[in-house]
Amino acid sequence: MKSDSFWSDPNSAFMEIDPDSTILIGDFGLGSDAPIALDYRKDKNTPAVIRLLWAKDGNHWVEIAPNFAAFAKHLNRIQ
Repeated sequence: MKSDSFWSDPNSAFMEIDPDSTILIGDFGLGSDAPIALDYRKDKNTPAVIRLLWAKDGNHWVEIAPNFAAFAKHLNRIQ
């Protein structure tokens, strides 16, 4: 995955995550450039859900759910 052009872009804040332990699963829509990913660094069986947060002081990866089940539960509440 490190050869993917996304990871070579400084805006991807790749230094904050391990690209080999991260799987991109979506984003917040066309033009958002805000990917959503599964982060397997802490738990190989139950990954956290993270997103790239764009900020003036630099982009950062932030956790949006401790696991995919919590993420899906949240999505069901907003529909």
